[in-house]
Amino acid sequence: LPREDFGIVSVMFNVKWLQIARVSNVSHAVVLRPLEAAYFNFTSATIAYLAQGGRQVTVGFMSAPGQGGILAQRESDRRFSPHVV
Repeated sequence: LPREDFGIVSVMFNVKWLQIARVSNVSHAVVLRPLEAAYFNFTSATIAYLAQGGRQVTVGFMSAPGQGGILAQRESDRRFSPHVV
């Protein structure tokens, strides 16, 4: 994502785990704040790992969720906040 479009809230872009136990999961999150309302492509991630006893690095790519729209705060409140009539 373009750095001029997002402010960093909490982030470690490059992480490394020395070992992950078998049949387990690892999660990683990056928290950004949008600086403007627009459509963005959120599909960029690369995962590289070396299986235990392996000699070749396996590389995977994430291709989801795709393009998404970010609304301005005022527009989001207008559409999705509870309204008393």
